[in-house]
Amino acid sequence: GAAALGLAGLEEGYHSLLPSFAALLREMHLAEARGGQGGGFALLFRSFGDDVEDVVAEYNALCEGRHPLAAAGGFPRMDGSDGCRDRRIAGEQLLSFRRPEGADGMRGVELHAGLHAQGGLVATGWGEVHAAIQARLDERPALAVRDDFPSWSACGESDRAGKPHVVAPGALSIFLDDNVEPDHAHIVDVRAPDGTPVSFEDAMGRHIVRVDPVQAILREDYFIEVLEGCRRRQPGV
Repeated sequence: GAAALGLAGLEEGYHSLLPSFAALLREMHLAEARGGQGGGFALLFRSFGDDVEDVVAEYNALCEGRHPLAAAGGFPRMDGSDGCRDRRIAGEQLLSFRRPEGADGMRGVELHAGLHAQGGLVATGWGEVHAAIQARLDERPALAVRDDFPSWSACGESDRAGKPHVVAPGALSIFLDDNVEPDHAHIVDVRAPDGTPVSFEDAMGRHIVRVDPVQAILREDYFIEVLEGCRRRQPGV
């Protein structure tokens, strides 16, 4: 409740992490600890808004066992104290995307350090951006990235100017967002590492998922079932 959030150093009366999402993290982290399926997973928080820092603070509290969802029992520490990787998000894991207009009129992609691009350019182009993100995830398997809302808005909220999501061949890489539409990606721009657009038909249910907020609130196993569904839809499965 609100009092427990306050004791954890978080804002009282408001929180971002759902029990169903915490349940998914618990299952994936325990699978990694056992060396089973799900081991080696990484996490990226994405938002167009100013809420990224609050989400990171709450997530780190969960990793450290200070969050009410962890205090309820049965939730593993994800701060490295159990011998697994430290999943907390530190300053160098805070990034931002920019989507500049290219000479061909299409939106490119740049990755900058800091949530407001204050730390300078990290990488540009789909392949370089993908490699830079993977390198950071190899160091610590959690990132938080602020996306470029002004660019998306200026393009009429086009799919091809949305939140970049680069999918490498053979990778189980899933973008969860409640603003994905039933017939088009809308808020997510899915690409191959060479920048080739991935069609909505190929991406939906494999690499992007339209989250149902009501079911995510009501069902603790919601995100676990979403992940299993995406696994079943991967080519060759």
